[in-house]
Amino acid sequence: MSTTTRRLQSRAPLSIALSIAPTAACGAALTGALLLSPSAALADEPIKLRDTFSGNLDFVITGATMAADTDDDNKVDSPDQPAMATVTGLPDDALLKSARLYWAASVNPSMCGDEDKLDKEVLFTTPGGDPETVTADGCYCSVGAQTYDMQLCYAVVTEMIVDVEGAYSVDGLDALLDNGDTHNASFSLVMVYESEEATPRRVGIYDGLTTMVKSSNPTETFSLMGIEIDKPPQGELAWYALEGDVNGNKDEFVEVSGQPGGLTHTLTDGINPANNPFNQTINTTMPPQTGTIGVDVDRFSISPALSAGDDTVDVTYHADLDKYWIAVNVIGVDVFEPALFPGSGKAWSLTDDADENGAPTAGDTVTYTITLKNSGNAPATIHVTDTIPAEAASWSPGELCGGTLVDSPDTFEVTDVEVAVGASCDLTFTVVIDEIADQTMMANTAIANLGNGIDSPLIADDAELRRDGDGDGVFDNDDNCPDTANEDQADADENGIGDACEGDSSTGTDGTGGTESTSDSAGTESAGTSESAGETEGSGTSDSGSGSGGVDTATATATATATATATAGDSSDSATAGMDTTTDGVGEDGCGCRSGGAPAPAPWLMVVGLTGLALRRRR
Repeated sequence: MSTTTRRLQSRAPLSIALSIAPTAACGAALTGALLLSPSAALADEPIKLRDTFSGNLDFVITGATMAADTDDDNKVDSPDQPAMATVTGLPDDALLKSARLYWAASVNPSMCGDEDKLDKEVLFTTPGGDPETVTADGCYCSVGAQTYDMQLCYAVVTEMIVDVEGAYSVDGLDALLDNGDTHNASFSLVMVYESEEATPRRVGIYDGLTTMVKSSNPTETFSLMGIEIDKPPQGELAWYALEGDVNGNKDEFVEVSGQPGGLTHTLTDGINPANNPFNQTINTTMPPQTGTIGVDVDRFSISPALSAGDDTVDVTYHADLDKYWIAVNVIGVDVFEPALFPGSGKAWSLTDDADENGAPTAGDTVTYTITLKNSGNAPATIHVTDTIPAEAASWSPGELCGGTLVDSPDTFEVTDVEVAVGASCDLTFTVVIDEIADQTMMANTAIANLGNGIDSPLIADDAELRRDGDGDGVFDNDDNCPDTANEDQADADENGIGDACEGDSSTGTDGTGGTESTSDSAGTESAGTSESAGETEGSGTSDSGSGSGGVDTATATATATATATATAGDSSDSATAGMDTTTDGVGEDGCGCRSGGAPAPAPWLMVVGLTGLALRRRR
């Protein structure tokens, strides 16, 4: 299946905190982590912030159950695969930034103790594509009870997706589905995209596997910090949760509060009661679905809880008698801040083609241009760092957009680049290409930071560097004789080696009438000797291409000759030592190619051959 690479942002995590009730001692905030009670930590994977996005963007979350209740007892007893979910309604200019696929299931007990037993592979089909095996980037496991465990796996699948809108399906998930009260199987897909139609937002993706039940872990609070809520305040919260039940709850709820404004809002809609939001529903599809046994994928507005200027959003999950698992939590809020996307990027161009061959080669100059566009709603002060490619012999800074250049031998670094809302500017620097191998790929990435803790990579397409070592106008990897100029690329025998580089293989000459020969044998010693036997090192004359093969006197009267034959049954072996008449290496015409005929034996083979002779002579 063809794939399109989507560039991902590398981001520093936001600060998050988790408070546990009713144990007040465990309620302290911890930047970049979640605090869990000891009992929960043993059984669960803490929900943590895994990725953060900033810019004119939004998110999509969808999913489906992968199990069926065939006997109508509200318990799953059969797989329902492949499971499908459809994504529609995105802006026409939506550009995918990130996609994460999750799959979860109840599994046999004790599987959490052996990670290899978890189902880390599923078949994933994207819109218009064929089923492809996806292997998990990571898995979490929660010890459920004596009769089951719970697993959740995820994989980043951004590069698999070409057409964002359309039907997605997942198949091949192994699960324990045997009418257990908490048996389940499902998948969810979370995607972040940028668009000119989107407002400046901060989106945080949290995941893990946290058990919620009144008897042991009734309350969890997640906090999104370090933001400034825009005016008018707007935001959304979405979740992927496992094994909610329709009945049996009076005090299950999710509450959101903005700080320091202090407004609160309990999440509810037409299919999710305020006191039972985990009730087998998926409200992110059209139409919304009920009866999605074993899974909840829901998205709600949290705007009533937000005030302009709030810098923190608290989300509290509360459990009653119904046990469920929080797997994924996504928060997106409109913020008052600058944004680099869409509009920012990086490109290269060949600005000085010294040899006029139309490609970047040694001695040519390539210019990198870093475009900084402020698509946000607040002025931007940007810090850019860019490590100079290793393929550059030298480099020079260019346009600085009014910023300050930091003195560095191998990094283009500019601070305090001021960009107004809606404006853009270009930073530039040039590199002179060093001597490199043909078709070397020169990569380069700039990192832009808005001072909000998020590093945004600006990635240029790779530049393919070429080399024409013999100057005949044909690049090395396309040249049938790369070290000898042969502009016509003549190859009479059509063996892929140019005539200029081949010579006359029948006579062993170099094409000029002179005989070419080499000697590799001078000073060769045969193996299997001892000091008491005495050794005489061989000598040879390299000009004539002949030499003696290292005489080894294994006894006082026995000497090794250049050739020997040993017979065993009907087979015979012969070996020649001390003679190398091939044209291996550089000939008199300067061509680094081997002429026709059998290849020369490797030196170690010659030694082995001589060793065999010596051993045979001792029998």
